[in-house]
Amino acid sequence: MLLWDVRDLGRDTQSRPLQLSAKELEALWTDLGSEDAPRGYRAICSLRAGTQALAFFRERLRPAPPADSGRVARLIADLDDERFAVREKATTELEKLGKEIEPALHKALQGKPSLEVRRRIDRLLEKLESAAPSPEQLRLLRALEVLEHIGTPEARELLRTLAKGASGARLTQEAKASLDRLANRAVAGR
Repeated sequence: MLLWDVRDLGRDTQSRPLQLSAKELEALWTDLGSEDAPRGYRAICSLRAGTQALAFFRERLRPAPPADSGRVARLIADLDDERFAVREKATTELEKLGKEIEPALHKALQGKPSLEVRRRIDRLLEKLESAAPSPEQLRLLRALEVLEHIGTPEARELLRTLAKGASGARLTQEAKASLDRLANRAVAGR
């Protein structure tokens, strides 16, 4: 068995603060969303070593807005429309809204919907559970990783702001998890 301690990977760049140009910051922001994991990792390392990353993230990162509950309710109702095209469109729109609508979908299942609606909601829930993150989601998750690595009071404050977003949103949940890990490290370091 071969074990690798990856905790120190990228630390060599941490000791040398980097001055990144606006163009470099934009390129690294793009790279954070890359499906090429090494490229995303290099962007994480560069950004956590860059002195401007926190200010850059303050401009780019916003708490996840809550889904419009009225719109979600209408889309769920449209899953039972007699026209196939309307049902398909509603399914597609609900899928785009992501994990934060899971509670509404589960609530709809409790209301004993028609077989068609139940099948569509079950498929939506399966897709939401197994879906790989989109490039935009990857970018946001990797940005949170950078903030967690930075770990300064300012970075923690931005994480707290992001953790106040829509409760079902992945960004909100991951920001809370980052804060929990930072708190656990602080307790363990005492």
